[in-house]
Amino acid sequence: MFSDLIGKPFAFGARGPDAYDCYGLALEVKRRLGQLPPDFEHPETPEEIHRVILAATDRFAALAAPAPFSFVAFTIRYPFTSHVGIVLEDHVRFIHVLEKARVCIERLDSPVWKRRITGYYEWQS
Repeated sequence: MFSDLIGKPFAFGARGPDAYDCYGLALEVKRRLGQLPPDFEHPETPEEIHRVILAATDRFAALAAPAPFSFVAFTIRYPFTSHVGIVLEDHVRFIHVLEKARVCIERLDSPVWKRRITGYYEWQS
């Protein structure tokens, strides 16, 4: 369902189909699942991204554990939560894209990502 997204490049504010930022990719995954979470302005610094995420928290319910196709939030540059991905159906992997990287699938329990997770969320329509 998402294999065509693998390898797409990162671009700030991109919403596809040729490139995505992390939230743009999350929106595309959710769209393919028949959901339409809100879009937000296109912040570019960790501080701006953190501000937008805080403003959006009333629209997202925090989850105690990863659920299939829930959002997973990360701290990339401490102390700001500034990155999101989407948990896949196995509860162990997630799809995401980073600046200077391409869309890929990684494991939530990897040493790189496990310590950076700040929460799991589901959009409340």
